Amino acid sequence: MPGPFYDCYVLATHRSSEIAARFLDQFMPQRRPSFDANDPAEVLGLPRSSTFSEVLQFLEANPTRAYSMYWSNERVGPPYNAIVVFTDDGCLILGLSSASDAQEILARQTLSDLKEFAESCWGYAGVEEPPALSRDEFVNRVQSQAE
Repeated sequence: MPGPFYDCYVLATHRSSEIAARFLDQFMPQRRPSFDANDPAEVLGLPRSSTFSEVLQFLEANPTRAYSMYWSNERVGPPYNAIVVFTDDGCLILGLSSASDAQEILARQTLSDLKEFAESCWGYAGVEEPPALSRDEFVNRVQSQAE
C-alpha cells in the first residue's frame, strides 16, 4: 500500500445515518472496520449486541454525541481508508484516503466527488491530515487552505 496519503474530507449538509451508510456503500463497498466491532456500542453506552445500523441511528438521534470510525478497503487500490466522524456539535464529516502524496490530481478529483456526493461546498484535503472534530475547526481548515 502506498503512502503517505492525501486525506480528503467534506462537511455533510446534515447529520444522517442514511448519508453515512450510503457514503460507505458508494465509496467503499468492500471494507473492514479498523476498530473493534463492539467498541462504538460500548463507548456510546449501547447494548453490546447493537448493530452498526443501530449505532449510526443513535448518533443521528443524539447530535451532541461524538464518534469517529475508520475502515480499510478490502480491494487493492484507492480509496485506501474511509472515515466517518459524528461531531459533538451536530455535524457529520466524511473522508477518504484516496491518493499517495505524489497524486495531488487524484486527491483533487476525490475531493470533488465527495463534495458532489454530500452536496457540500465545504471540503479540504491534506497529506496525512486528521479529520476536523467540529464544524468550526472544519471551516477554519477550509479557509486556511484558501489563503
